[in-house]
Amino acid sequence: TTNPFLGGHTCYSTDKRTTLSAQYNSTNGTHLTDSARWMTHVSICEWEGIACTTNGRVTEINCLDWNLKGMISKDVMSLQHWTVLDLSDNKLSGTVPQGLRYARALPCSI
Repeated sequence: TTNPFLGGHTCYSTDKRTTLSAQYNSTNGTHLTDSARWMTHVSICEWEGIACTTNGRVTEINCLDWNLKGMISKDVMSLQHWTVLDLSDNKLSGTVPQGLRYARALPCSI
């Protein structure tokens, strides 16, 4: 199967806050090293480790050495405009979501 955002033919709408919240919850978010603004009312573009375009599209998720534990949420693939995903130096387990296998051209550290 193809990933809907990396080579697929169908586009899907997604709520960025819901998607990033799913990642937070799947990796033991309450114990993250740098997550003071995560899951608060502030814009997700102000959350630590998140970079956005001027119109609010998430382009980077950088959680290097954040004490992440658990699995990478498959929902992270629903973010359509990311160019960098860095989850390295954490304690992640399980399989890499299938969609990340299609992201070879993008900087991705897990």
